[in-house]
Amino acid sequence: MMLSSLVYSGLSQDLPKATVTVESPEEPFYPGDTVTLRCYITQYTDWEYYYWYRDNTHIPSKTSKTITISLPTESGQYVCSGWRRTRPQNSSSSQAVTVSYQDLPKATVTVESPEEPFYPGDTVTLRCYITQYTDWEYYWYRDNTRIPSKTSKTITISLPTESGQYVCSGQRKTFPPYSASSQAVTVSYQAALPTPALTVDPQNLVFTGEKVTLKCEVKPSSGWRYKWYKEESSNVFQSEGNTFIITAASGSDEGRYWCRGEREHSNTNTPKSKDVHLYVKAPPTATLTVAPQSPVFTGEKVTLKCEVKPSSGWRYKWYKEQSSNVDFQSEGNTFIITAASGSDEGRYWCRGEREHSNTNTPTSRDVYLSVKALPTATLTVASQSPVWTGDTVTLRCEVTSLTGWRYKWYKGRSQTAVSQSDRYNRTGDTLTIRGAAESDQDQYWCQGERDTRPTSSLINSQSLYLLEVGIRLGLGAAILFAIVVVMLWSCYNYVRCTFTCSRAR
Repeated sequence: MMLSSLVYSGLSQDLPKATVTVESPEEPFYPGDTVTLRCYITQYTDWEYYYWYRDNTHIPSKTSKTITISLPTESGQYVCSGWRRTRPQNSSSSQAVTVSYQDLPKATVTVESPEEPFYPGDTVTLRCYITQYTDWEYYWYRDNTRIPSKTSKTITISLPTESGQYVCSGQRKTFPPYSASSQAVTVSYQAALPTPALTVDPQNLVFTGEKVTLKCEVKPSSGWRYKWYKEESSNVFQSEGNTFIITAASGSDEGRYWCRGEREHSNTNTPKSKDVHLYVKAPPTATLTVAPQSPVFTGEKVTLKCEVKPSSGWRYKWYKEQSSNVDFQSEGNTFIITAASGSDEGRYWCRGEREHSNTNTPTSRDVYLSVKALPTATLTVASQSPVWTGDTVTLRCEVTSLTGWRYKWYKGRSQTAVSQSDRYNRTGDTLTIRGAAESDQDQYWCQGERDTRPTSSLINSQSLYLLEVGIRLGLGAAILFAIVVVMLWSCYNYVRCTFTCSRAR
């Protein structure tokens, strides 16, 4: 039926040309639109039948010059042509016209305030946001039922009566005349309000002047303001945050406290928290002790101990007279001098400082640390050097100060004390060496020991004694030695004379 050309009256002519036009509405199109298409053929007016095609498929139900199609189901590419009873019976096919659509502007419901979860008495604000254009009239639906009284972009609802699933959409006077409907947003509530938990820092006992922080926690934590109560007080303190701070505690702050949460967007209150009792006392006095007790001796370990009761939650500061330092600070309550010297002598005192504040105790009573030198051992010998082999030598060790000394004897560089033996006899403060031999020649030194402090004495260079062992000769041995010398001299002269005479011959 469709021909590219027709020969009639002896002449060759092109077929009448068909054109598809969109009559209404103007583009862009949206889902739900009804679009009117018209097939216009340039020649003749007696076209009886129009052929319509969508996406190259004939549409038998569409035979008129003007057709309507519904979007989005009938979108596609449209072509038309015409038929008449006389020659030329057919028109050419039109160029394809694409009928497409855009998604409707998207609506979204958001919860503006408060944050979830919601509770009875809350006023919830909902907002309908549409992606394009601004001249919308808004439609709100709860549980699929339109709410005629809600026509603005933002609405407020009251719980629990207006809980449910909310949907919004928009309409306008120009194209597109409406938006897509939003996804449903469920607004529900929790029937029981949470109970707040009240904590206090520092815990337990608080000292005057300390900072105290009370914290009221409601979970979940958003959407609350807080009220604070104190026994026997008509005042109710309110705060936006969940903390209540006493900057410097005093006796008047002592007592029972409790709190409750109040919803920011309603007057709904939580149950009250459990109460806490705040005890406020004057800071205790520190007590300083020193071990061992004064006086101490040079080289001794000294432990100063600062005690504050109750003992937890303190760090400690130490002071010494005529020192520019604050002086020393420690986490524990002891300060140790590992080896006392004269420079450590003086008055000491301490104080406690709270770990989480700058609150100090009064200073302790001071103690005076006296540091004395250790007593010195002195070594003497009964006989003067040199000492001859076979002699008996007596060494004596003496510490003049204090009593109760025992003595140890050492030889050379050995750190092991001389043991009692047949030749070495230790008695009290003396060491006796019997039958001195060359092996006894060495340096000797001694040290005092006792059961009470100081438990040992010092040693100095005067305590060292060099034992020199000589050789003692008897009278017979001397005469024998002289005879041997004379004989050796005579032999030497004889040999010398014999050698000289033989060379002279």
